[in-house]
Amino acid sequence: MAEYPILDLSLLHEITAGDQELIEELLVLYVENVQERLERLQEVVNQEDSEAIAREIHTIKGSSASVGARQMEILSSDLEQHF
Repeated sequence: MAEYPILDLSLLHEITAGDQELIEELLVLYVENVQERLERLQEVVNQEDSEAIAREIHTIKGSSASVGARQMEILSSDLEQHF
């Protein structure tokens, strides 16, 4: 995983035209969203609901890709292949 950055800042700069305030807002929203998704993922894992697990993983992957959270995107993509 070390070959991938935790966060691809070049993507964030590209999609925000380098607006540092917007970058910070996006990252705060991302972290809040992923925390909620991970909590939900734990719930559906406990319920053994494979369809809901796949949905949560897919959502995390998409959110991660949209802000350049490369390692989380790749981990989610790897997990997604199992569902």
